[in-house]
Amino acid sequence: VSTQSTGFNIRARLFVGSLPSEVDEDWLKELFKPHSEVSEVFLHREKGFGFVRCETRASALKAKTELDHSLQKGKHIRVKFSTVQSYVKVSNLPPFVSVELLEMAFSQFGEIEMCQVVCDEKGNPKGYGFVLFAKKKSAEECVNACNNGAFLLTRLPMAVNVQQVATEDDFDNVFEDSIKKSKEYFRDREVPPRFAIPQTFDHELALRWKALDDIEKKQKEELDNEMRGARRKLMDEMMKALEEQEEMLRKTEHMRREEEWRKNDEMMRLQELRRHEDIRRQEEYRRLEEMKKQEEHKRRQFDWEIAQMEKALREGRDRGSG
Repeated sequence: VSTQSTGFNIRARLFVGSLPSEVDEDWLKELFKPHSEVSEVFLHREKGFGFVRCETRASALKAKTELDHSLQKGKHIRVKFSTVQSYVKVSNLPPFVSVELLEMAFSQFGEIEMCQVVCDEKGNPKGYGFVLFAKKKSAEECVNACNNGAFLLTRLPMAVNVQQVATEDDFDNVFEDSIKKSKEYFRDREVPPRFAIPQTFDHELALRWKALDDIEKKQKEELDNEMRGARRKLMDEMMKALEEQEEMLRKTEHMRREEEWRKNDEMMRLQELRRHEDIRRQEEYRRLEEMKKQEEHKRRQFDWEIAQMEKALREGRDRGSG
């Protein structure tokens, strides 16, 4: 799966070499015009090379196919994709990484022109992808940051591996006139292409080369199987560790909540005790106030009775003297 590349991006930039000395930038632009719209032309006339940026990758590939090794003004020119130094490979991708997530995650390092998550013919991701930055500096910062840290794309603690690479579909052809005609060249070319005759010297050595290729293929398959097994084992261990961590976090959260509930209950109990104590104190205050009032009433009653008795005695003395 890949994002759509923008027009005139660096993947559509071609190197043009072995140019005739009399050409100029207008001639170079006209040369590519039948194959693609051109947005950028650079020519180094003294050294006989230049760069052309086509509209799309497809149109650049068409121009490369049509013009590479074509005869122009007496010279066979070379046309190939220019070296892309802002291309990074991202491996060790978690299972559920999409192009959109890959682009969102890596856009923090700079402008992105294209993203790709590689999958098989059934659409299952292969665990790696590519990011094409608009600038080489962005790719370098991305590689440095990811190599110096552990960049994670999902919940799973799977750190991605990032390295700068050249685009995998950029290959140069070797033409006959580009091969140096040395003694070894003529010696090798003395014998035309053929199938080796069984039970001959050539056939015996040829079988050894084929056997070596078979050994290499087998060892690669064994290594791939070993690495798949190691990845599955690490994935199982990681998932188990995550489950244990989540269980520990749940227990910790449960204990925290229980402690919080205990503290709340204790606080409510203390508040209830304080409320009862306040009520008791208020009742005790009212009782004391009531006792004070009763004592005051008794004292006034006693004073009144004493005053009445003294009054009666005075009145009796007054009547006796009269």
